[in-house]
Amino acid sequence: MNSSGLYNLNGKTALVTGSSQGIGKAIATSLARHGADIIIHYKSEDELARETVAEIRKLDQECISIKADLSKADAADFIFNECSKFKPVDILVLNASVQIRKKWQEITPEEFDLQINVNLRSSLMLVQLKLGCRLNEITSGAFLEPGQIITSFTPNSANANTIC
Repeated sequence: MNSSGLYNLNGKTALVTGSSQGIGKAIATSLARHGADIIIHYKSEDELARETVAEIRKLDQECISIKADLSKADAADFIFNECSKFKPVDILVLNASVQIRKKWQEITPEEFDLQINVNLRSSLMLVQLKLGCRLNEITSGAFLEPGQIITSFTPNSANANTIC
């Protein structure tokens, strides 16, 4: 664990959506290396989530996982209810995303709704549940310093900043 210097996150807890694999896992692991306890969010891959939790615990950080489908209306409430049983969330990383890889004219209304619900609606709901906290986001590979307040909605890499 490298918890000294600029990115000392000792005593902080991070919720990273979509973090059982890929970029989300890398973000969660990096935050843990800097001292944060981690809440892994995932949708369906139980084994990957267990492996990620085990890897983070090997870094001497506390870690749990929460399984939730962000396309469902009650997902954000469920996630924060489960988080409250662990620790308060200090850092929220909105990594989960759904991308329908079709031409615009081929996307069905159901597929559009899925993208909007996962990529925007759930992000809005998670931010609203944390309104007033510090939100830290990994954007383009750069870690924003603790204390900065930013949220990034990232479908198609479009960013919209929100100050809480």
